[in-house]
Amino acid sequence: LSLAPGDYTLKATDEEDNDYSTPFTVASEAATVKVEFRNCLGFDETVAVTDGEYWSGSGDGLISITNDLSGYSIYWVNVVEAGGDLYWDADEYCHSVIVYNGETLNVLIEPGTYDIQIVDNDGDTYTRYGVEITRTPYEWTLTLDQLDYLSQPEGTAPVTIVNDLGSWNIWYVYCDPSSDPSWGADRLGASILYAGEETTFYVAPGTYDMRCIDEDDDTYTLWDVNVPQSGYTWRVTLDQMD
Repeated sequence: LSLAPGDYTLKATDEEDNDYSTPFTVASEAATVKVEFRNCLGFDETVAVTDGEYWSGSGDGLISITNDLSGYSIYWVNVVEAGGDLYWDADEYCHSVIVYNGETLNVLIEPGTYDIQIVDNDGDTYTRYGVEITRTPYEWTLTLDQLDYLSQPEGTAPVTIVNDLGSWNIWYVYCDPSSDPSWGADRLGASILYAGEETTFYVAPGTYDMRCIDEDDDTYTLWDVNVPQSGYTWRVTLDQMD
């Protein structure tokens, strides 16, 4: 094309009807415009563009996640504005796609500050908080040593959760300092707390918020719980449902 010097926007559509838009400038010399997948105006679902490479979302920012979990697969990628609730408020970008070892998921999103949580096929989580996303790709190679429970601070005060819900099982247990803006790692990991069972983990003495989520996604939450050195026991019952 022959264009006068100035600022332009190139719009294009591929064979699968995905629309792309990218700005460019024509100076006194010829200009070459490169259209990339990150210029796509939006993937409503997760799309495989090449073998082992997926794209999802829309926006000018890019989060590129590569699975290096040595046999474990990525089932969910949750992203929320920093300080939000990764369980309740986050957008999920895997949709029905499973990201196997060696594969990459590229998430298009508007620039900003985000919390990102990835969940594998065992229900284990990998979380990064306060991630700055710009037009420069943010690359995250996911490895097993980044498991959330491996980075939990050690403590000496026991916290015991007892499932007294009758016939309902507990799938997730959270216990985080009340000063934290969002929930951290699931204390159960890949385990399930069956009815009548109990689990114990250790934290530093202090004030904590606690939440349990059962198999029906019903929640049970305690706020500002004082956990002394001697520990704390929570017997979760149906009348405590949020």
